[in-house]
Amino acid sequence: MVGLSPTRRNEICLCVFFHLLQSTTSFTSVFTIEQKLQRQPFYHNRLHPRQSRRLVSASPTSPSLSTSESSEKSATDSLNLQLYSLLQKVESTGKIAHAYDAESYIKNSTDIVNTVSYNTVISAWGKAAHKFAGGNAKVPMDGLITLGVYNARDAAMRAQIVLDEMTERWEEGESDIAPDNIGFNAAIDAWSKSRVKDAGLRAEELLKKMIKLSRKEDGPQPDTVSFNSVLDAWSHEGSSESIRRAESLLSVMETLDIKASTRTYNSIINVYTKSKQKEQGHVDRILEFVAFLEEGYEQTGDDELKPDVTTFTSAIDSVAHSASHKKGKQALEILKRMENLHNRTKDDAVRPNIRTYTAVINALAWGQGYDAPMQAEKILDDLETREDPDCKPNVWTYTAVINTWGRSRDITKPQRALRILKKMNDAYKATKDESVRPNLFVYNGVIDACARCPAMDKPKQQGEALKIAFAVFKALKQQKRTQANNVTYGLLFKTAKNLLPEGDEREDVVKAVFENCKRDGMVDDGVLRQLRQAAGGELYNELLLGNGMDSDGHVDYWAVPAEWRRGIK
Repeated sequence: MVGLSPTRRNEICLCVFFHLLQSTTSFTSVFTIEQKLQRQPFYHNRLHPRQSRRLVSASPTSPSLSTSESSEKSATDSLNLQLYSLLQKVESTGKIAHAYDAESYIKNSTDIVNTVSYNTVISAWGKAAHKFAGGNAKVPMDGLITLGVYNARDAAMRAQIVLDEMTERWEEGESDIAPDNIGFNAAIDAWSKSRVKDAGLRAEELLKKMIKLSRKEDGPQPDTVSFNSVLDAWSHEGSSESIRRAESLLSVMETLDIKASTRTYNSIINVYTKSKQKEQGHVDRILEFVAFLEEGYEQTGDDELKPDVTTFTSAIDSVAHSASHKKGKQALEILKRMENLHNRTKDDAVRPNIRTYTAVINALAWGQGYDAPMQAEKILDDLETREDPDCKPNVWTYTAVINTWGRSRDITKPQRALRILKKMNDAYKATKDESVRPNLFVYNGVIDACARCPAMDKPKQQGEALKIAFAVFKALKQQKRTQANNVTYGLLFKTAKNLLPEGDEREDVVKAVFENCKRDGMVDDGVLRQLRQAAGGELYNELLLGNGMDSDGHVDYWAVPAEWRRGIK
């Protein structure tokens, strides 16, 4: 930090410390952070100017502390180091007890805690919520009652309770425990990472409280990070309400003169993408966001408005899941714009990766254009010849191409899908590369392509499709790591119905498949529906009477023998 004023050095040190509290950054990367901070205005480090003045007041240039004050400060610093250590342990081990211990520390040390202390505990509970949501939380069974935290919701609620306690103490006059945007953002992020049903609403309530408190002197100031975390929380809702809320939050940002960033627009695009309600207008709105970022960056050169690979890939994902009948064409157009931007700027931030290309192929699959399979194969062939590790096809890329064939009207699609499966098997045997090892989605995709084969007037092709479907099923049954599931059996019944005429042969096939399905414990509602269509009324009654079916022919799934459905998750 040579050449910097004492005040500036103190600002940088404080920002580095807060950055460490808010992330999993190791101390070895502090020098890198320091270099970035020297190039950026202090305001960009998540702190409002009023907060920076309050923090800087404790700089080395301030009047010297008395012995008692110095001792208290030393105790506070020691406590905060302990709290930060516990925060790191939650992140590294997933043990929720460490967050509980951190909260106990501040409750037992009320005289020496400060804003940093509370922020660290809030962050610890936020990490715990994330661990619960990801299935990585570790809570000893004998400690459940003691901790009182059983899931992600409980952990996020604890983060909010600690924040509320902190705010209450500040409002009662304890200036050393002033809530700031770091603490509020950590609590908002805890709800966002929890992924519980009402996370969006909970996160937005905290944001509203933050905005209300910002009107007070030294109150917490909402920033771009605050809004981005709330948008992330709404993106998990998947409802039409989440779209309305996201658009409303964008308007509030404009009203408060808080600059929306690329991350903001990416989050809003994600809200649209994950919404269960699909409308053509959604795609148009997403393309408006992408165009806004492209034009804004080209006109101003502002890095905070620079579209990145996430922007384009999320937009393509949204197109793929939209109600648009032109989704394949639209996805290819977005990809072209992305490739042109990368070729023009040579900026790796907008360079398409394998996730991007896989999203395009998925859009082609769902778009079902007559030339979609050939376009998907062309993309795959191009990717296979590249030496770029970021564009190396993986199991999801190959699955997307298989699905593109499966949804096409090409009568040779069983052979086309099988060829891709064989290519993957050969690649895995040669390289032992797990990223191309066929999984259940691949096998089911090939069987689905056979079941959809429109060759009723071509008996030979029908026979080939049937043969391929059951050969793939046999190969799947021989796998040790991948086993047939309820979807597999549903597809086999669909294959029998579509490729075999009614009669003894179809009945024999249906009986054999059902026996395998029962033995694997994979009978569910979907399987029973496909079984009924393939078997016909008489055989269906024969197979289920007394095993979930009453004398009137009504089937109660929960009356089906438990052994038949034991594998359903």
